[in-house]
Amino acid sequence: MIHLNQYGFHELIDKPSSEELSEYYKKKYYQDGNIATYRHEYLEEEILYFNNKIEQNI
Repeated sequence: MIHLNQYGFHELIDKPSSEELSEYYKKKYYQDGNIATYRHEYLEEEILYFNNKIEQNI
């Protein structure tokens, strides 16, 4: 259920616990191959790109 809090924002009443969130992200989010920002392995071109970006910031 959602309610309007004292600051004027909508807020969940029954929020998931820290343990539930931790379990969700550990088992679902970071393991989902459809997530574009995280992978178990990167292509050689992606590694080269990341390394070049690091070098630019040094």
